[in-house]
Parts: sequence; structure tokens; C-alpha cells
Amino acid sequence: DVLAQILKGALAESLGTEEALWGSHPRFISKYRLTAEKKEKLASLLSYYKGTKNHHNFTVGRKPADRSNMRYIINFVPDEYFVVDGMEFVRLRVHGASFMLHQIRKMVGLAVAAIRGLVKENV
Repeated sequence: DVLAQILKGALAESLGTEEALWGSHPRFISKYRLTAEKKEKLASLLSYYKGTKNHHNFTVGRKPADRSNMRYIINFVPDEYFVVDGMEFVRLRVHGASFMLHQIRKMVGLAVAAIRGLVKENV
């Protein structure tokens, strides 16, 4: 599968080596799967981003009062779950008007942090 090869190559490249990618405990990574409850939670968290909102905290160098921070997100959903070399991935689909630098990456990071219990959901 072409997508699997691209993902594997991109992950190994960004982390340096395959050993760095898998670490010393590959069995934990390869056996972990999102439960149905966590999949529902992810969908719920992503839905908070829908609508016209001030997204100053999801980019760099913008002040909260700057009206240009307003962005419109029509839909943000987990589209597909799949496994590549034993590691589970999720493809997210976002539909909106325009996005700021790093906005989507930071929004996804916050959702993942909430699912992992690192931050409260109401952040």
C-alpha cells in the first residue's frame, strides 16, 4: 500500500531511525488500539472546533483581540482508522474557510492531549 510506505518513511525520517521510531518497547505501540469510547471522544472533541471562532491560540504571533484570528470550520471528523506495520493511525478530515500557520496541527495536538488525559477537555 502506497500510503503505508509513505507513512512509514515519513515517521522514520522525522524521528531519525527505525529504532527511534519504535523505541525499546514496540509491543506497547503495536498492540495499542483506540477503544470505541476513545474514538467517540475524539469525534466529540473535534466537533468543538466547528463554527466561527477566534483561533489565536492555535497559531503564532497573533494577539487575542486581532479580528483576523476568526476562522470558520465547517466540519472536523475522524475519517478513517487504519493500521500500518502494527501501529494504528487515524485520518482526520477538516473542512473550513482558511487556516492559519500551525492551526490544524495544534488543534489535533490538543485533542490528543485531552484523550490521553494530559489536559482537561474544557481547555
